Order: sequence, then C-alpha cells, then structure tokens
Amino acid sequence: MENQYKDDVEWVIRQVEQDKANEARYPDYKERFPYEVVLVDQYQGHCEYGYDTVSRYASLEEAIASARKITEEALLISGSVNSWHGMGDAGLVYDSSGKLVWDGVREYTYCSGSAEVFMAVEFATKAHSGQFRKKTNIPYIVHPLGAAQILMELNCPNKIVIASLLHDTVEDTVVTYQDIEEAFGRYVAELVKQVSEPDKEASWKGRKTCTIETLKTASCDAALVACADKLDNIRSIRRDYGKLGEKVWERFNASKEDQRWYYWALAEVLSGYEKGSVYAPIFTEFISEVKAVFG
Repeated sequence: MENQYKDDVEWVIRQVEQDKANEARYPDYKERFPYEVVLVDQYQGHCEYGYDTVSRYASLEEAIASARKITEEALLISGSVNSWHGMGDAGLVYDSSGKLVWDGVREYTYCSGSAEVFMAVEFATKAHSGQFRKKTNIPYIVHPLGAAQILMELNCPNKIVIASLLHDTVEDTVVTYQDIEEAFGRYVAELVKQVSEPDKEASWKGRKTCTIETLKTASCDAALVACADKLDNIRSIRRDYGKLGEKVWERFNASKEDQRWYYWALAEVLSGYEKGSVYAPIFTEFISEVKAVFG
C-alpha cells in the first residue's frame, strides 16, 4: 500500500489486514476463500508492480462487492470515468484458477449498451409510470430516454447513461438514492444526487438557483448528465415553439423571461466544461440551442 491513492482508502487497508489474519488462521486458506480481489494501480500501467492483493473471499458475490467498492471509491475521487480510466485504481476479481472474472475497468468504462442499461430503462419506466410531460399526453419516460440517447450517441460509458435514465426518479417519484445504489451502485446514485434538486418545496427560482450553484462544482460526469437533461428539454422547447409560438410558455411554471434567465445561466456554467472535453459537442450544442430559442 505504498501509493498515496490507496492510503486514502482506509477500508481497503482493513481488508488487507483481515486477509492476513485469515491466511494465518486457516490451513486451507485458498480453498476456503477461492476468490481473490486485486487492486490494480493504473498509474503503474498494469505492470508487475501495479497489483496488490486486497483479500480473498468465499463467494463471488462478496468478491465483486469489494472490487466494485474499490473502483467506485476511485471514481468518486477523480469525478470522471474519462479522466479516471488509465489513471487511478480499480478492483479485479480472480477465481481459484487465476481467471479474471470481474474487471472494474471494463465495468465502468464500457460503452455500447449492456444488460444493466436495459435494467435501468425498465427501472425508470416503472418509476415514471402514469406521468406525462407538462400539459401534454406524452409519457414522461420519453425525456430520460431522450437524454440517455444523447449520451449514447456520444459513446459515453454505460454508468453515465444509466444515471441519465434515472436522473429524475428521486425528484419526481418514490424512488430513493438507496434504491438506486442497491440496484446500480454507489457511483450512479452519486451522479443522480448531484443533478437532483434537494428541496422540491422551494420556489421555482430557488430550486433553479440551487441547480446552477451545484453545477459550478459538479463532477465532469454529473455535468454530462445535467447537460443531456437540459439539452433534451431545450430541443423540445424549440420544436414546440415552432408549432405553438409564444403559447409554449404557458406549459411552464415560470415565465419566458425567467426561463431565459435560467437557460442562459446554465449555458454559462456548462460552457466551463466545454473546453478540452472529449464530450465537448454536447456542451457546444446546448449553448447553440439556448441561443436559437432565447437569442
């Protein structure tokens, strides 16, 4: 545990100490605990010295839970799947034959859809059942699906796409952050928390001001989820404005001028994420759509 990054994760050190105690206690140690969790230090490029055994576990489920926690702790520190990949720590699980059976790097950087994405679609659809877009007969689920599509078209990792699918569930349904963490992991739950309004009872202006202030310090991945959400919304407004003209603003709880203030404030904050990002097109397009609608 020489790496400073690892020293910050105290629970990992406790796992290592427990593992040493188990090895001394059980003569059949490796047979009793066949699944090995390894912490790979990607700063060292997956070389011989880049791996440390954390602990061994009796079941695959326990081992994956430990390796997932290692990976998610590293992600929460870095704030971005993109910046973390190849630059931090991740958990791996090997079985008794030495075969790699779970890989934190792959799990958290994989794109192109997965069974978990489909689970998130079902989860969000069930959560938003019976809800509609403001003053329309359009099922609400089309909005998180639209936001997720924006991210998938940018080839964003699945975890970010999943957070996008779930981004309104805590705000607008009975779903809790704990529900999301249990189903999709702590990292997804933390992303949803960063893009959710904390106080639904506050005034419209108060809630939107809170959103803007939160985005100023949000992680890069949370900013992506927020931008996809707002981009899908502003696209919808622009389409409807073409059909309804000024009447479109009657759908909202705030006036056109208030909406103008909000979207321009969002554009200003999100423009800070635009420069140097591999996902710059999403931020650029959002700013362009705001200009198209509000001038």
